[in-house]
Amino acid sequence: MNTKARKANPARQPAVRSIDWPRADPVALAAFDPATRACTINYGPHGLDPRSREEWKLLCDDCVPYQCRHRGHSLDRTEAWSKVQARE
Repeated sequence: MNTKARKANPARQPAVRSIDWPRADPVALAAFDPATRACTINYGPHGLDPRSREEWKLLCDDCVPYQCRHRGHSLDRTEAWSKVQARE
């Protein structure tokens, strides 16, 4: 019985594809308050994502405007905070 041993295949590195991350406009990013958006996704950003938390929250399609539902009101967080400050 004549058997041949298999040659080990050299490990191939998977082809690294460059991901084109959409970038936010610097002016819009500077004006954006991340506290005004609520994240509804169940995962974080990609490990290779070079963007800041604020930038991906601004560009994320799953993040929705934060709404205060206290006493039947539907206000965004900044509007609710300004009303609290006006009462004081």
